[in-house]
Amino acid sequence: MGVLGIIGGAGDTDIGYGRYEVKRVFQFKVEFEATSGTVLSSVLTEAAKKSLTIAAQIVNKPKVTFNELVIKHGNESWKLAGRTNWSSDSAIQVDFDDVIPKKASGTGDSDPLLSASAILYDWQNIVQDITTGDGNVSEQYKGNMIVTQYNPAGEVVEKLLYYGVWPSDVTSVAWDYSQDDATNKVTAMFSVDKVFRLSTAAGTEENTPPATSQAGGIANDQGS
Repeated sequence: MGVLGIIGGAGDTDIGYGRYEVKRVFQFKVEFEATSGTVLSSVLTEAAKKSLTIAAQIVNKPKVTFNELVIKHGNESWKLAGRTNWSSDSAIQVDFDDVIPKKASGTGDSDPLLSASAILYDWQNIVQDITTGDGNVSEQYKGNMIVTQYNPAGEVVEKLLYYGVWPSDVTSVAWDYSQDDATNKVTAMFSVDKVFRLSTAAGTEENTPPATSQAGGIANDQGS
């Protein structure tokens, strides 16, 4: 039998091309949602969510680390699992194209395309009001981010729910007269509480996330 089970010997029947298929890093979609009862829904409108989905270019995958708890006695020591950290710096980086806001016309789509930097600015303004200096409780500004990966046929092969996200750091590229082939980008560092692996049509393992306005439905989504 072949190493990958693609080319078999005489009499082999359980073979076939496509058995060994890798995920492509460019076949994915990012979606944001405001959880039930939060002020964030006033910022993450349907137009804003669609704009962030279109503008997202790079999303870091989660990194989980466990702090070590060392028990020492005599000449020996034992290492136990301590606290869990989601990503090394407790934040997930997402890079967006920063588009010029413009209403679609003649396409049947009446939603405007919004600037990612403007949306993220409004989101951070919920965390702490730039005018008054007043802050908000976390349930008012925390949302969710869902990243769905597809195979070449458009079937869902992986879906992750980044739970309790909010933009803790937003940076835009500098204006620069010397650059004649660069575009405006904005990078957001999203603080995240946990990451859940959701069910997919491919039957990957799944976790059940805490109930939110939409997470329950997303966990049962079998892809499209």
